Amino acid sequence: MAATYTVVPDQPDVPVSAPSGGYTVIPDASGGIPPEQTSALQAGLIGAGHWLDTTAAGLRQALPDSVVNAVDKLGSALGMAPPTGLTPEAQKENAPAFGQVEQQHPLAAFLGGLAPSMAATSPIAMGLLAGIQPGTVGERAANAGLGFAGGTLGEMAGGGLSRLFGPASRAVGTAANEYGIPQTVGQATGYKPAQIAESVLSNLPLGAGVMNTAKDAQFKAFNDVVNKMMGSNGSELTPEIVGAAKDVAGKGRGAVADRNTLVFDDQLNAGLDAIKQRAALELDPNGQAVVNAHVNNIMSKVGPDMTMPGTAWKGINTSLGKTFIPGTNIISDLQDTLEGAMGRSMKPGDMAEWNKYGHDYYNALQVGDATAATPGFLSPSKLLTQVNSYQRGARFGGGNDLAQLAQWAKSNLGDAIPNSGTAQREFYQKLFTTPLDSLAGLSAVGSLGMAPVVYGASRALAGQPASAFTKDALQRAGMTLGGLAAPRLLGSLQ
Repeated sequence: MAATYTVVPDQPDVPVSAPSGGYTVIPDASGGIPPEQTSALQAGLIGAGHWLDTTAAGLRQALPDSVVNAVDKLGSALGMAPPTGLTPEAQKENAPAFGQVEQQHPLAAFLGGLAPSMAATSPIAMGLLAGIQPGTVGERAANAGLGFAGGTLGEMAGGGLSRLFGPASRAVGTAANEYGIPQTVGQATGYKPAQIAESVLSNLPLGAGVMNTAKDAQFKAFNDVVNKMMGSNGSELTPEIVGAAKDVAGKGRGAVADRNTLVFDDQLNAGLDAIKQRAALELDPNGQAVVNAHVNNIMSKVGPDMTMPGTAWKGINTSLGKTFIPGTNIISDLQDTLEGAMGRSMKPGDMAEWNKYGHDYYNALQVGDATAATPGFLSPSKLLTQVNSYQRGARFGGGNDLAQLAQWAKSNLGDAIPNSGTAQREFYQKLFTTPLDSLAGLSAVGSLGMAPVVYGASRALAGQPASAFTKDALQRAGMTLGGLAAPRLLGSLQ
C-alpha cells in the first residue's frame, strides 16, 4: 500500500517528513485514505445516481437468468457497455464510497435518492420499488411491506398538508367564485402575507413565469365568461369578435320580429293611457312632448286589424332604448308596456329568444366600448366604467350579469398588467455577460438551492390548476418519504 500522510501543527519532537508553512506532514500510522470532500449538491446528485444504480441492480437480481441474459445480449448487439456495475460484487465495492458521502451530507444524499423515487404514483408502486432493492427474498418482502405501509402513511400526511396549505386555492373556480375564474391564494383569501409573497415572487426569475402564467390563465377565463355573456365563445375580445357577437344578436332579433305580430289588446291600450297620465302629472312640457310623440308613433303603426308588424315593433323598441328623460323611468315603463304586449302576442318560446338576443347585443355594446382603446385587452375597471354608463343602477350594486361580473372583477382581479419580463431579462443578461458572477455561490443552500423553493412557492400560490400540482406534490413527497424511510428506520432498530 502506498504511504499516506496527515497534516498536523509543527511539533519539535515529531519527525518531520515535509515542512509546510507552519504545519508538519507525518506518515499516517493508520494507512487510511482521507475521504474525498463533496458538496451538498454533489451529495444529492450522487444519492440520486446511487438509488438508480441499486434499484437497477436489484431488478436485475430479481429477474430470471433467461431474461437477464436476453437483455444483456440485446444491449451488446446495440453496442452498450456490459452491466458490470450492476453485479452484487460491484455494488458491494461501491457501498463504502457512498457511505462516506452519506456521512458528510446525510440529508442531501437521502433527498437525492428521494427525487427519482417520486416517479411512484401510489403506495403500491412505492412498495414495488422498495421490494426490488437488492437483498434476500425475505428482505425484499419486508422492504416491500414497509414501503407500502410507509407510503400509505406518508400519502395520508401529505394529503393533510395539502389541505392545510391552500384550501382556498383549490376551491377557486368552484366555491370561491361563481364564474369559474381561477384566483391566486392571495386574491381568493385576501390574506395580506400571501399577497405580498405573490408580489415578491412575480419579480423573481423562476417565480415571474409561474405567476404570469397564472395571470394569463385568469384573464383568459375572464374573457371567456365575458364572451359567453355576449353569446360568443373564446378567450379573446377583439373588435372582430365583439362585432360578430353584435351581428348575431341583431340578426337573431330581426328573425324573431319577422315571424311575429303584435296584437293591440285592451291591456296595451290601458297601459298607454296610464303612461300619458303619468307624463302629464310628472313631467315638464318638454318631457310630456317626448312621451306623447312615442305613444303617437306606436298608435300610427297599428293597422285597421289592430295588429302591428313585428318589424315595426322592433324599430319602436330600439327608438325607446335610445331615449332618456332625466329623473324618471317613464320611458323604460313605456318600453316594458309595449314589450309585454308583444310577449302576449308572440309564438311560444320566441320572447325568451328575443330577450336572449337583446341581452347579448346590449352586453356586446358595453364590451365594445370598454375594449375600444385597447383591442383584445379587457380591463375590469374600464368595463365597469362602461357598465356604469349604460346601466345607471349598476353604481349602486344593480345591473345585469355583465354589471355583476365587472363589479366582482374590479375588486378581485384588478387589471392585468402585461409581464415586461424584466426579472427574467436581467437574470439571463447577467448569465450571458457575467456568467461567473451569476453562478458564483450557487449551491444546495444558495441560489440554486432556493430555485425549487421559489418555483414551488409560486406554484402553490398561483391557484388553479397550480394548486392541483401542489396537492399532488405534497402527497407524492409524503408517500415517497415514508416509503423510503420505513425500511431504513426498521434497519436502524435491528
